[in-house]
Amino acid sequence: MPSAGIDGTRGGYSPIPPIAAAHIHPARALQLTGGVRVGKSLASAMEAVAWSPYSNLIWFGAHSYDLTRQEFDYTVEALISLGWVDPANVSLPSSRYQPCAMETAWGCVIETRTLSDAASSMVARAPDLLIICEPGLLTQNIIWRARERLSTRRGRLWMAGTLENSLSWYSDLTTRWAKWPNDDGGKSLAAPSWENHYSFPGGRDDPEIKILERELGPALFAARVEGRAGMSGLLVFGDLFTGRHIVNVDLIRIDDDGRSYPVEIAVDPGYANPSVYWVGAIQRVGRYIHVIDEIVRQKAQHGDVILEAMTRPWWPQVVGGVVDPWAGASHIFGSSSVIEEWYDQAKILLRYDKANRVSIREAIQRHRYYLLDPYNDEPRILINPRCERMIWEYRHWREHQSDKLNVGTNRNPVDRDCDAMKAMSAYLVDMHRRENIPTMRITGRSLSYGVPEVVGGFSRAW
Repeated sequence: MPSAGIDGTRGGYSPIPPIAAAHIHPARALQLTGGVRVGKSLASAMEAVAWSPYSNLIWFGAHSYDLTRQEFDYTVEALISLGWVDPANVSLPSSRYQPCAMETAWGCVIETRTLSDAASSMVARAPDLLIICEPGLLTQNIIWRARERLSTRRGRLWMAGTLENSLSWYSDLTTRWAKWPNDDGGKSLAAPSWENHYSFPGGRDDPEIKILERELGPALFAARVEGRAGMSGLLVFGDLFTGRHIVNVDLIRIDDDGRSYPVEIAVDPGYANPSVYWVGAIQRVGRYIHVIDEIVRQKAQHGDVILEAMTRPWWPQVVGGVVDPWAGASHIFGSSSVIEEWYDQAKILLRYDKANRVSIREAIQRHRYYLLDPYNDEPRILINPRCERMIWEYRHWREHQSDKLNVGTNRNPVDRDCDAMKAMSAYLVDMHRRENIPTMRITGRSLSYGVPEVVGGFSRAW
């Protein structure tokens, strides 16, 4: 196999430890996340070679045919070199965008498939092995359809690719399948680039790895080199949010002057399924923003969430809050809006400047400004580990996979996995405005409030 670099002069195929573990693992669904140059394509091809004597049908599938071509080429070379496939029984179009196929001497058919449309691509036949190349580009529905097809012959699903630009469901599997066994019958293994000592003889300390670490930054390095989840280049805050933001900040009851230390809340009612009703409890401590607690409820009425908030230890110190301005005046659950409900039931004034609300991109930029101090790169938003939903959203909210009208920082975010993010962004936009109004600025370690403008019995803006 000259193009694969594993011909006889190198002793044949010798997989690196994490890939070897993937080959022999008993899981019927295997996720292999790898860095660049670690040998994912070669590993996929060798998996097909190992299965071919025991299979009737093997598929290489991907979003498009060209993403399967490298794996198929390696497999052709290996099977011909073994004498298991006659070159005359190989269909290998010159265009990478056309399907390929071959048949072994004993009748095993190996084909490439495009899986962009699950309904039409997986019909009639049941494979013994389905190898999906760059599965993070596909929807979760396609993967589950694939498992349905494999169930007939109790076949194996092998998924190998990078986490860069992958959809959130795929990166989630790295956590769900980390522990074996599990209800899904799947196993996730990561293969960092530096495990390939042929390409990177210095391992983790190889000069080329160090250069990539400096040039790519933490977000892309994690996805492209480490094969680590949660740091896709499409994450809205992936380049800023780190474990340094997760700190055991807790309720401060009394300030240095003996006064009750105020708490504010940020609210997003999460009307649309599968959104959640999210409430965050926030304290300002000098230049820092402490998120000390959260309430997360799905398909909840305002009154249910308000009653739960009233049971929390920080409730007696709540002085007001902010609601997502796009939801503040909505009447989804009845004749009263969210701000009216919170005022009527709890006497809490939720600010929402509907007249001057900013775009989601502007809100994100304000959020990014507060995530890290621009002068010393230190976190300014500190989050208690109990705020699991908020932390999860920081690691999963992402921009659209493909947006022809917008690129880079101008891409629009996906409208899911973002209830806490939108509420926090609204809070930070509001806070920034108040900091620049003399009667509403932060003074020392306590808040100096202006008088709320009340319209129709509820607060419109401060």
